[in-house]
Amino acid sequence: MLYLNPGDKVALIAPSYALASGAEEETLEKASTLLRSWGYEAVPYYDPSREHKFAGMRFEGTTQQRAETLYTALSNPDIKAVMALRGGYGAVEVVLEIYNNPDKYPPLPAQQAKPVVGFSDITAIHLLLNQVWGWPSIHGEVITRLVKENPDATTLAKTESALK
Repeated sequence: MLYLNPGDKVALIAPSYALASGAEEETLEKASTLLRSWGYEAVPYYDPSREHKFAGMRFEGTTQQRAETLYTALSNPDIKAVMALRGGYGAVEVVLEIYNNPDKYPPLPAQQAKPVVGFSDITAIHLLLNQVWGWPSIHGEVITRLVKENPDATTLAKTESALK
């Protein structure tokens, strides 16, 4: 597995549902504070101005925009890990966008692998990384659950430990 060093940059992405409307800034600040306490630098790849609504659901951008955001974070050599802000719905479409467009999103080699953390809908991204690209990943808690009021101390400790 790949581990982080103090000062490494961690991308925060929302390939599934958007953050709660009006709480984006607070959630990103809490995430930055948490990652800083672990010794890392948070790099939000989140733009609330790109809000996209579909069938009553809110996303941080269209499927194509979210695929571009995910691929950009995964391919950026300065980013050493990627953490999902939340799950929900929408990651399957993002994975299909990447998988079905190899000219635009060529598979990244295993030598460029970095930890990707999330669960729920983010499992689709784990499958792309594990089964198609040969990357390891961490089926772990999403950021919104790590920074909620009274988060589970064991989950926080295990997530931090998985990255070190």
